This record gives sequence, C-alpha cells and structure tokens, in this order.
Amino acid sequence: MHRERAKILKYEEPLGISRAELHERFVKSYEEPVLIIDLHGIDLLDSTFLSELVQLRTHRNEHGLESGRLVIDSPYVRTALNAVGLEYNWSVYESLDEALASVD
Repeated sequence: MHRERAKILKYEEPLGISRAELHERFVKSYEEPVLIIDLHGIDLLDSTFLSELVQLRTHRNEHGLESGRLVIDSPYVRTALNAVGLEYNWSVYESLDEALASVD
C-alpha cells in the first residue's frame, strides 16, 4: 500500500460549515505531493465544497502539483462534479484502495 505517500482527507458532511471553516480544513493539504479526498458515503455536495475544490485545484495547478484524487461512490456526487466540469480535473476512484493503488 502507498498510504505513507498519500495525504488522505476524509470529507464528512458538516451541516452549516462556513466557507472559511472548510478552507481551514483543506488549506493544510494544499501542498501535499499526493492528495486523496475521500468522499465515500457522501451523497450531496454543496456550493461551499465545490468552490473549495476549484480553489484547491487552481492552487495545485499553479504550483505544479497534480490536482489529486477523489474517492466517490455516489452517482449523485459524480453527476454534480460532472455538471460543473470538476470530474475531468481530478482522478476519480470508487474506493480508497483503488485511489491508493494508483499512487506510483
């Protein structure tokens, strides 16, 4: 396993979290060489989370880092990401094990 090389962020669906609070949770991982965001078990994403993904992707691209990997097991979440064009900017996996196996 490649767990030692990957920073894994488990996204919990916090109701009512502010954009600043969400950003604070994510900003610590902006510079991680290998980033996996685990959305396993999440069925809905709000605009705050989608905005943070865009900001994270932009930062990583500007600093020469790969966008990262998303673990998504919900067709609704995949549809939401696809609707705003984010699914094409991230490597998407159905399980954490698949995402970890993709790490060189």
